[in-house]
Amino acid sequence: MKKCLHGNAARPSADALTSVQFHPNAQVLMTAGLDQSLSLFQVDGKSNPQIQSIRLEKFPVHRAAFSRDGETVIATSLRNKMFYLYDMMEGKVTPVTSVRGLNEARVKEFSVCPEGGALLLSGTRGYLHLLTLKTREVVSSMKINGEVVGVAFSPDGSKVFANSGEMCNQ
Repeated sequence: MKKCLHGNAARPSADALTSVQFHPNAQVLMTAGLDQSLSLFQVDGKSNPQIQSIRLEKFPVHRAAFSRDGETVIATSLRNKMFYLYDMMEGKVTPVTSVRGLNEARVKEFSVCPEGGALLLSGTRGYLHLLTLKTREVVSSMKINGEVVGVAFSPDGSKVFANSGEMCNQ
């Protein structure tokens, strides 16, 4: 192992980072955080130059992730159901202020479907909502007992695994 320069050395975050992820197909690092920013860096191990940084006004980022194909970055916050989509090819930031079929006060956690094109949003009171990125609408919802504390897709995207804080009484 050798010591490398910090991935975000070209633009250190002014507040806590909440998400760090490598691009699925390129030598790019994405960081996002409570300083309302989403930044992309070219990872070369020497200078790691900043590619772009986007400020999302009044939107401390709780979670951010690349879509499966790496063309879009999805970002959620803590306090509302709005989220952002950043199209990396067009350099366009799109606020998603409403989602047809989503009756939640806030959306902060999500999981990207490995097959691409869909997100699993963790709602309140144990609800999970499957959202298509193309039409930006909920196509299915499911419920577990208790609050959702963790969710993941199977590697092929055919199954969803969810965990709640509820303890089973035996």
